[in-house]
Amino acid sequence: MKLEDHVVELTAGKLIDGDGQSSEYQIFFGNSLRASLAADAQWSQWNYQLLESVEEALEKDPTKSDYIEQLSLEDAHWKWAVKAQHLSTDEYLWFYLFVNGDVQGICLLYHPKDSMLRTAKIFYVEYIAVAPWNRSQHFNVRKFRGVGSRLLRISIKYCVEKLGLELGFSLHSLPKAEAYYEKIGMKKIEGAEKGGLAFFEMPSDQCEKLLGSLDE
Repeated sequence: MKLEDHVVELTAGKLIDGDGQSSEYQIFFGNSLRASLAADAQWSQWNYQLLESVEEALEKDPTKSDYIEQLSLEDAHWKWAVKAQHLSTDEYLWFYLFVNGDVQGICLLYHPKDSMLRTAKIFYVEYIAVAPWNRSQHFNVRKFRGVGSRLLRISIKYCVEKLGLELGFSLHSLPKAEAYYEKIGMKKIEGAEKGGLAFFEMPSDQCEKLLGSLDE
């Protein structure tokens, strides 16, 4: 996919797929309507096919209703192209991870953001998502692991080195993602919820650990 001229490659590396094979990835920086449109189209089609598989399974065995509960579709309604059109000012930072020309994950940041743990300017993760084929769920063998983590790490690196922000970031988490954010060391802050979503912030020491694993 040819991206817009203002979109630049930040880094590249290797991801291991579900078959143990290595594939090269690239992370690009810059608001790309083309990449956002591609993600909307490809991700929506995959989710539609996934739901068809679940429907067929339930027709054969109606007791398997837990299949629906275990699906990772909390962000399926997000329209990346709409966000790319409306969240395009300088305070918004866009990162895309590609493998073989397909969008594997997107991270959208807002900066600066006041830390709630200390006096510091950090960034806020407005939206982050990986392609539905990179999620572990019924009828879906995860294609690539570590897409979201790599996007977070390169976001930290960019904001600290290029923008002079301090280590740390915050976000409001979708319910099924809370366990992941707790696992990487983020702290849940009570009283800062929004729209029923819990608020998390990454302390500077945990952020440094996450950044230090950039090449793992």
